Amino acid sequence: MSLLEFIKQTDPFIQKLLDNYEPVYRFNWPITCEFCGKGPCSLTNKEDRGICGLNPEAVLARDSLSQVTIGMNTHLSSLERMINYSRSCDFRVQGEGVTIPITRTLLNSSPSNLKEVQEVYQELLEIANQISSLLHMGQESDSLEFEKWSLTGGLVDLLSLELAELIYNSIQPELNQVKRVSYGPQTVERKKPNVLIIGHLPPVLEEIIKEGRNDEGIELLGLCCLGHEASRTHPEVKFVGSLNQQVKVVSSGIADVVVVDEQCVMPNLLEAAKQSQTKIICVSPKIRYKLENLTEETTEKTIKKIINNELPGAVILDEEKAAKTSIQLAKKIHNNKRPNSKTSLDNYTLCGACEKVCPKNIELTQILENVKDESDFEEELSNFWNLCIECRRCERVCPQDVRILGGLTEVWCETQVGREIKSGRGAISDDEIRVQAPSLVLGSIPGTIIFTGCPEFPGGTQEIGELVQEFTENNYIVLSAGCSAAALAETGTFTESYRFEPATLINLGSCFSNSHTVGSLIKAAHYQALIDVDGNYRGVADFILNKLSSCCVLWGIVAPKTYAAAHGAIAFGVPVIIPSKPAYKKSIRRRNEKIKLYDEKWDREVEVEHTPDHLLYIADNLNDCLLSTVRLCMRPSDTASSRRKKLEHLLDLNNDRLGGFSENAESFVRTSDDIPKRYQGKLKGNFKNYIPDTTLLRTTGN
Repeated sequence: MSLLEFIKQTDPFIQKLLDNYEPVYRFNWPITCEFCGKGPCSLTNKEDRGICGLNPEAVLARDSLSQVTIGMNTHLSSLERMINYSRSCDFRVQGEGVTIPITRTLLNSSPSNLKEVQEVYQELLEIANQISSLLHMGQESDSLEFEKWSLTGGLVDLLSLELAELIYNSIQPELNQVKRVSYGPQTVERKKPNVLIIGHLPPVLEEIIKEGRNDEGIELLGLCCLGHEASRTHPEVKFVGSLNQQVKVVSSGIADVVVVDEQCVMPNLLEAAKQSQTKIICVSPKIRYKLENLTEETTEKTIKKIINNELPGAVILDEEKAAKTSIQLAKKIHNNKRPNSKTSLDNYTLCGACEKVCPKNIELTQILENVKDESDFEEELSNFWNLCIECRRCERVCPQDVRILGGLTEVWCETQVGREIKSGRGAISDDEIRVQAPSLVLGSIPGTIIFTGCPEFPGGTQEIGELVQEFTENNYIVLSAGCSAAALAETGTFTESYRFEPATLINLGSCFSNSHTVGSLIKAAHYQALIDVDGNYRGVADFILNKLSSCCVLWGIVAPKTYAAAHGAIAFGVPVIIPSKPAYKKSIRRRNEKIKLYDEKWDREVEVEHTPDHLLYIADNLNDCLLSTVRLCMRPSDTASSRRKKLEHLLDLNNDRLGGFSENAESFVRTSDDIPKRYQGKLKGNFKNYIPDTTLLRTTGN
């Protein structure tokens, strides 16, 4: 499918979305554009223009497209690497029914073998190249056109994720057998040598497991998305944490050798590894840390060079060789590593230099003094674990060279009990969707809430846990993927399940598994409304937007990959919530309080409340996020039962969280049947006495 064919399929509905919803930008004046050699240009108001003619809205819309494009191309490169790896594997498509719903919906294609996957990849590559070229100077100039391309790029991103998952499922037949696996750095058996794998792509993981799975003298650890992938296929690999523990774990010296793949690897990881005498093996040309490339050397020579020349590590661009080297290297250096990070805490002099530079104002002096005196420090240590953003400024300024980050991590691990996490289950089966789709559409289940992204900010883990607990307790289906799913294992305050059912949290797996969130909604539309998915993007997205209650919450860092996937969800009619941060400058909100939509039941245009009121919402705080998630689950064609449940939840949250009654709640009342029993007499509403069956695809003119 060419770019022109793709936009012919997707553009009409995307245009409908932007006819009804408008991007709104946060202007932090002045806006500086350094995109081309004519600048830099400093724009100081909405009427200002750069030398090239772009206005402030177009500059920020292009910046947004740039982020989407980075994320889209990153996931496309992951897909390419999965294709190359799977050539040597037995490729069998697993499952029956609508196995790849996004691909079928957008491309009218259902690849069943590797050759067909490669053909689709080449089509996506062509489309992505064309989208990337739009960022060059002298191309597009209108903000809405940039936004259309952002949504289009988001759809390409979801396709890449789904096909990467398809490949991994096809070469790993046991992938969806859900297991309970140990979670957290405190579960590591320190007496054994170990190899920690960080990154996103399974090929290096599979080679290391193949090399070390039958060796009782080695322990294998996974972190971030490779921790997810390991837990899905190999429960003997310990899942030690998410992105926001990466530098802490390496600083502590827990790991002997760290194998680094690509994506979401912290730039200061090598600095942390050097300090803890942990060796780094880079297996991707995209992360090399200026280490010596020893790919052509034998395993024995590579290990000898690293040990004798005291190298911090090496680049080995051969997965099989990297696996052998990392395991043998870990065994050789394990017993010779210097005393652990914890012992350096004894040198602390309470000078306070670390506390002065901490960007989160953690009371490090008090924590270190309590640890040194072995007094009660559990609460303070938990605050450190939850609030620290791993910048390592404290260690850089310490005049005694105390390994604060690593030492406190070691103490934390010694005082904590290991947790467990249910491994990512992958795609939701068609049978499960058939069972729950009627309840999702008719309203006995208020909605599907999706949590993804990286809760990599102070208190993020606790907040996402509080969000999930609220929605599981109120009978929503809650899906999670990526680092959010890993972080949720630390809270343990809700019912975790592997079944697609209400009042539970389901871990789908790594970042690749984000595709299953939208995929499950497509399947629900197919099985409940008998909507044909093949090549029917407009029909499916219209159903999700108007009738299928759902919302995606990215409560943390919105990296370009996450941002791209979020735009794909928006293009399918799923509202997205992100936290209020200076980096996030765009929301997408309704154009009017009321909207005229075509009512298929009454065969006429009707005026309805504009729900959901945002497609991209910036929440100022946790309470705002809670209330907005419920609000954005409302749909124009909610049944009375569905609207009543969500309205009652919204009103209860207003009372509990804000201590008052929500005046704008009346705008969500369509008929007297919408009013919850406990709030009858308090809500009046502007009754229309009917519930519409709305669509964006028709007007009275057609």
